[in-house]
Amino acid sequence: MPMNRIFFLACATVIAAASSMPAYARPCSDLDSDRERAACYVRSAIYRGEAAVEAHKEKNAAPGPVVKAKPTCGLKKEYVDGTVKFTDTCTGEWAQRTIP
Repeated sequence: MPMNRIFFLACATVIAAASSMPAYARPCSDLDSDRERAACYVRSAIYRGEAAVEAHKEKNAAPGPVVKAKPTCGLKKEYVDGTVKFTDTCTGEWAQRTIP
């Protein structure tokens, strides 16, 4: 667990430093010191991660058309006073027959 805290603290430091620096487009490999290059790579990874999260949110924000489930259709069988009655649950049609 301490490793996670240290990592998040380092990320927060990089983000704070990045927000106070002027914006310029310069490849990380062109930086002078190893420390600056490492900070640049971390910052770049954070920005790519944030962009991926934002793209995922936008993708899920506008859902497609809602498809409703079809009601289940079938036959319902009832016994009423010695008569069996079959009812189609989709159309409502029915038929009955007396049981001998």
